[in-house]
Amino acid sequence: MDNQNKQMRKIIFVNKVMITLQCIFLIGTVACNYLFANDVTFWIVLAHVVIFVVYNIIVENITTSFLRKKYSNLFEQISYSCREFYIQMLIYKTAKENKDKIASTLIIQLFVKYSIIILNIALLVIMVTFE
Repeated sequence: MDNQNKQMRKIIFVNKVMITLQCIFLIGTVACNYLFANDVTFWIVLAHVVIFVVYNIIVENITTSFLRKKYSNLFEQISYSCREFYIQMLIYKTAKENKDKIASTLIIQLFVKYSIIILNIALLVIMVTFE
């Protein structure tokens, strides 16, 4: 388990880098919308989405398997239909109660990453609509 904790600490660092990169893409989207044509803005958002999807396929797969092993009892208690979001919230609450900084940080980073990508896409829609 100690080896997995070391790997998760590395993933936490890589997530911080990814969140910073996402913020740069977000700022770049807004800046390019005012400086360049809509095509450049679209390509920046597309690059952001592609990087985000590829990153999540690789890293979140590792993170999810770690959390499933660590909190397997919670996965067995929840029905499959409401599983993903609800289970993340349960794991976060349980991790907070158990003072598990690694699991709670991973889940917070997951929500931050999703929030930034949704914000970037929403900004694109809003900026294109008002031009």
